[in-house]
Amino acid sequence: MSTYHLAGDYAPPGQLTLGLQIELDPAGPLSSLDPGDRFLLAAGDIEGKMVNRGSGSVTVAVRGADDRWTRTTWSPNTQVRRMRG
Repeated sequence: MSTYHLAGDYAPPGQLTLGLQIELDPAGPLSSLDPGDRFLLAAGDIEGKMVNRGSGSVTVAVRGADDRWTRTTWSPNTQVRRMRG
């Protein structure tokens, strides 16, 4: 398990920003996560959260560069690292 300390890169003036310690589990299949679990794609810096399991696919929400969440469908075998706060 890896441990990271996250801090806000930007914040509106007057807003308090706090650091956050995040632990990342070793890479494993997306199918091992529960709905609501947050993850990082093992092969890159894509943050997402598990939404729903279907038959042969998994619906995830992926955070874009503009901090908006977009839903998409991935393979249950996609390798991800679960984030724990």
